[in-house]
Amino acid sequence: MRFIKHITLLLLLFPFSQGIAQSFPFDCLLVNPNGDVDLYWSLSAFNNVEKYRIYYAASGNNFVVIDSIDNQFITTYHHVGAAANVASRKYYLEAVIIEQDNLFTDTLQTIFLQLDNSNPSWAKLYWNAVHNPLPTGSSSWYKIYREYPQGSWNVVDSTQDLRYFHWPDVCEDSMSFFISIENGDCHSVSNITGGIFKDIEYPDKPVLDSVSVDNNGNVQLGWTASDSSDVAGYIIYRFEGNSIWIEMDTVFGINNTFYTDTTVNACEENREYAIASIDSCGNKSPGTFLTPQRPVFLYPIGFNSCSATDTLRWEPYINASPEIEKYEIYVSENGGPFTKAGEVPAGTLTFVHNGLNFNTDYEYFVRAVYGNTTASSCIKLLHTVDYNRPAFVYLTTADVLPDNTVEIDVHADTSVHNSSWDVYRSEDNTAFQLIGSFSYSDINGLPFSYTDETADASAGPLYYRIDAVDSCGNVAVQTNVNKTIHLTGTLVSEQQVSLQWTAYEGWDEPVVKYRIYRMQGETYPSEAYDSVSGNTFSYDDDISGITIADGRFTYWVQAVQDSGNTYGYRETANSNRVLLQQESKLYFPNAFRPGGVNNLFKPVFNFFGGTDYLFQVYNRWGQKIFETDDPSEGWDGTYGGKPVSMDTYVYHLSYKNVFGETVIQRGTVTVVR
Repeated sequence: MRFIKHITLLLLLFPFSQGIAQSFPFDCLLVNPNGDVDLYWSLSAFNNVEKYRIYYAASGNNFVVIDSIDNQFITTYHHVGAAANVASRKYYLEAVIIEQDNLFTDTLQTIFLQLDNSNPSWAKLYWNAVHNPLPTGSSSWYKIYREYPQGSWNVVDSTQDLRYFHWPDVCEDSMSFFISIENGDCHSVSNITGGIFKDIEYPDKPVLDSVSVDNNGNVQLGWTASDSSDVAGYIIYRFEGNSIWIEMDTVFGINNTFYTDTTVNACEENREYAIASIDSCGNKSPGTFLTPQRPVFLYPIGFNSCSATDTLRWEPYINASPEIEKYEIYVSENGGPFTKAGEVPAGTLTFVHNGLNFNTDYEYFVRAVYGNTTASSCIKLLHTVDYNRPAFVYLTTADVLPDNTVEIDVHADTSVHNSSWDVYRSEDNTAFQLIGSFSYSDINGLPFSYTDETADASAGPLYYRIDAVDSCGNVAVQTNVNKTIHLTGTLVSEQQVSLQWTAYEGWDEPVVKYRIYRMQGETYPSEAYDSVSGNTFSYDDDISGITIADGRFTYWVQAVQDSGNTYGYRETANSNRVLLQQESKLYFPNAFRPGGVNNLFKPVFNFFGGTDYLFQVYNRWGQKIFETDDPSEGWDGTYGGKPVSMDTYVYHLSYKNVFGETVIQRGTVTVVR
């Protein structure tokens, strides 16, 4: 009954016109909530209407007269029991005119509204027209009325079609509908139909457009708002590994499109994120789990002190839309503003920052660029520290050993344990060759001694240099170059030896003197027997009156450094050794007894220092019966394995003495038995 009152009130808003139409039009059919039908028509053009007959067909065209009205000024009729709420009903009217032909209206049918809510999220409404074409004067717009909440009817939309799809913005509730079309002062109204509606539609999935890291190491998510108007908020998901996504939070409000995850330290770990929409009824859109996004993860910065470079490596931003165009690298020095240090294409995940200063704070972040969107990594800090380099190295001496190898002594900065030292040698002080190296573990004290076992200092002076190499393989400092003493000597005569040598070079204090050492035979001298000033490089030795068993004299000189060395050293350095040999005194016995005490006949030397030795024995007929080039061999008084007879024999001796002179001596010897 409330509906009938509502419709009656609605229709009273449109009072009937008092004018008389020139025809007999059928205007409106109004279906009441109980199925009864109200018919509205206009006055006939004739004033002599005897009555109106009402024709009705429940189905098809089986019309019957259901009533008549004898008053020509009554233009409405209420049909009780029409049941127009279960099907469409048809009507037309006949005006009986006195002494003229009767007039007939068009056939109208009630609007029958049908509802399809097989999908409870939609109200699909279908209906029929009252007539095709619509009655003269009708609007072409159908108004859709909805009852929600119960007892409250409102127009929700209008259409010129015979159908209308309505999305009820309710979570779960009942709704009813009817259709109305206006024709002048009346309305054709459909039956009322309704049902239970439930919002089961997912809202549109949002688009996660950036996952970045703020200055505090928190993850910041940004997305575009959902196109679904009933979105109440957004659900934030984080991947925990092992196919587990946790629903970590919900952001309410369709236009709230940012979220900060403060529970993860994005500088230490990298997580993937997804997002979904949720509407006011609790329906969740599909999440973006198949295309999760994660920020650029910057690994700890790798600093190379040798090259003064920082190397950045990062994990890529994933599932960006559009695809990543490039990565930009930003740097801040000592807390200053960030500036762009460079950029790399999308497929490159490393960057080397060159030209760094030592003892400086550098902060970096990497920014992914795609379309008009960017996403940044966490900020990573690195403090550059200069590495230790050896501060000094000093070659204290280059000493020639008795075997003509060279021992060098080195004073080095051993506070830098990862240093090494390279030993170089040259014969001309220009072309140096690496001959060896030693490390900190080799040093057992200072100065450290290194022996060049490949050297031959007798051939000429040698130059030595030490390079101190730091942990980066760079030469941090070089030593002074030391030059060995090269000694030469000649036996001028049986009474005099002449010595010459090269100057020792390389000390930071000059040579104060050269000591002269002479070794006679195998007897090592306890001290130098003479010395000369530091700027003297020759010496003549008088050996007259000196006789030694083997005639061998060995000489060397020793340079003595003056005091005042920077490191407190006062060194000595020896030259190579020179061996000289006196000419031997010799004699021949004039007879010998084979098999006796002196059973061999040969020259008798105090020592022999010559060369090209040849000793021969001949018989009286000039036949050579013995020959040797070995000074230790002699004739045993035989020839052809048989003893020779007692007789006089001739000998011949030739050799070159220590002065290079050829000595020839001939004589005779008697063999006695």
